[in-house]
Amino acid sequence: MTSKEHKEYVAALKQYSTELLKSESDVKSFLVDAGIHTQTGRLTKAYSSSESIGYKRQNSKEQKNK
Repeated sequence: MTSKEHKEYVAALKQYSTELLKSESDVKSFLVDAGIHTQTGRLTKAYSSSESIGYKRQNSKEQKNK
């Protein structure tokens, strides 16, 4: 992708997002169509996690062994 193509793509994406964000129902439809949200508004399995996000501390035994 050339620099010109990239700039055109970014401009088109900004225009699309501007139009999309004008309507809450359009945003919800987009998220469902993209497979990010379910019809009820919850995250789909691919985007949800039962694990916490962020830095995970090692237990003290693992830290002492290092």
